[in-house]
Amino acid sequence: MQQVVDTGYTEDAISQYNDLISATPLAPFDTKVPDGLRYHILDIYIDELLAVGALAGNLGGAGTALLEPVLSIKHKTRTKSVRKRALEALQDDRLAQLPGFVRVESADSVDIDVQEHDRTLVQADADADEWSGIED
Repeated sequence: MQQVVDTGYTEDAISQYNDLISATPLAPFDTKVPDGLRYHILDIYIDELLAVGALAGNLGGAGTALLEPVLSIKHKTRTKSVRKRALEALQDDRLAQLPGFVRVESADSVDIDVQEHDRTLVQADADADEWSGIED
């Protein structure tokens, strides 16, 4: 994270950081990564972003882009408890200062509009409470 700060929150540095954290502790399908490590990362993620100033409102979409690993695991993991912990992280009141971030009060969905990246990520959990097996 410090490298992202040191480079001035460049898109390349953010992308590299997101790829790294999504490939290791927040890898949604890697069974070698214990859920306890995922819980810990999700518990401290927002605190750490705040500690390095990554959630400052003057950074535009950079702060919101740093939430992509949390969104990814929230959408892709098969473990309900990990999805719930990611949702709790995304519902943190401190995220309201981010431009383009819309907090959803419902436990059934998360909606984040990343204006700078011109996309909207929406995931509803109402139909995805449990893993239903492999689709053909």
